[in-house]
Amino acid sequence: MKFLIPLVSLSLVFICGCGSGGGDGGGSRGSARTGARVLNTAIDLPPVSLSTSAKVGETISTVKFAEATGFAELPEGEQTISVQSVDGASGPFKFSVSIQNQDRPQILVYGLRETNGINATLLEFKKLEIPDGFAAVRIAHGAAGAATIQGSVGVSELPAVVSFGSASKYLFVATGTTLVKLTRSADSKVITNQQVQVDNRKAYTFVVSGELDYLVIGSLLED
Repeated sequence: MKFLIPLVSLSLVFICGCGSGGGDGGGSRGSARTGARVLNTAIDLPPVSLSTSAKVGETISTVKFAEATGFAELPEGEQTISVQSVDGASGPFKFSVSIQNQDRPQILVYGLRETNGINATLLEFKKLEIPDGFAAVRIAHGAAGAATIQGSVGVSELPAVVSFGSASKYLFVATGTTLVKLTRSADSKVITNQQVQVDNRKAYTFVVSGELDYLVIGSLLED
């Protein structure tokens, strides 16, 4: 990006409810028990729309950059879910999924249009068995300018670096307030260093969006 501003790290804590998601043009803040969510981490991308072959011609969710949304409702069964920018210039990115009761896939949209282009990844979405007294947290890396990142959640170190456009394995961390610390692997430049609140036996994805040296946003989203 041409103009540099101080790096910003913003924590957004979103607690999923039982309401259904929707295609309201701005990303619903309700959340379906069985559904999908788009993580739009590309800073120069217009909003992206989510659709499914099970509901032909219908947009089930629209998500802005770094927006914290709930899960838009999906029917159960075999289907293809698609994501593309609302201007039609990026995508569609298509993923074949088999949705069962309480499956909630997430699609990470990442990249920069002006340099390496836009891409998308379907993140693992199988239900976890989380011990009492703990939460599960993983890191989704969508911050351009870092090929890989490393760091820790609470006292637990990430077992491996996280590549751009991918997510780490889940870490079990003690419930309550915990510190997420992430750095760029190449030079240990701090990406985010912030406290978040995690609840008992809940699973979360901590999403890093934007572009290093311009704007970075960290969002903690309940899975």
